Amino acid sequence: MEILNKISVEEYLANEAQAPHKSEYHEGEVVAMAGAQLAHNSKSRNVRNMFTLM
Repeated sequence: MEILNKISVEEYLANEAQAPHKSEYHEGEVVAMAGAQLAHNSKSRNVRNMFTLM
């Protein structure tokens, strides 16, 4: 994959605040993140809660 334009952290943060989807930023490159399914979110929340209650 060829990167045509790299952007600054400031540009990324401004765009991310308004974006309908989430993305990752690494050394000027922005890559869309895959969305999590409901089952994944539920399991993640349960694991987090287990550690919070300890």
